Amino acid sequence: MSKEFLAKGDPYQYFLKKINSTHFKLSNGEFEDISRDSLKSLLYTLIYSSSNSQERNVNRYLKLTNQNYSYLSLKEEFPEFFKVIDSLKSIPFESNQNGIEKKFPAHLLIFKEESRFAREILEKSCLEENFPVFPLHDSFITTSDHYSDLEEIICDTSHRLYDCVLAHKKKF
Repeated sequence: MSKEFLAKGDPYQYFLKKINSTHFKLSNGEFEDISRDSLKSLLYTLIYSSSNSQERNVNRYLKLTNQNYSYLSLKEEFPEFFKVIDSLKSIPFESNQNGIEKKFPAHLLIFKEESRFAREILEKSCLEENFPVFPLHDSFITTSDHYSDLEEIICDTSHRLYDCVLAHKKKF
């Protein structure tokens, strides 16, 4: 996905649009659309599975949720995404005394990056700008009088770290 796409909206829409397309559903004998929540769980299953069990785990999830497509059909539809996941899962984490590399699970890399982003926002807002921000999972809560300050920090931080302003929702 391009940075431009990530900055515009929900990244799950990229997958939903293709998976719920008439062409993809017909070619896989599927009749129902997959929901955003189900897609999220499916992608988490892929990300959290080890390399040698991801196909089995994804197929099991699809079967349990009554989806007719398979790991292979998803891999054919999203080859670049699967390539990135495979690359993440093959990054060496550490070497033990015998020089054998251990692999860093992809979800830990994602957690690490999410934590870095949240830490940067909290440092800037709470420590530097001195206004209260409460982190909650992947959200930030502040008082209404500091909302615009927090939004500016989120935009600046995402631009500085990722060279684009990541899409985010505003709730009041």
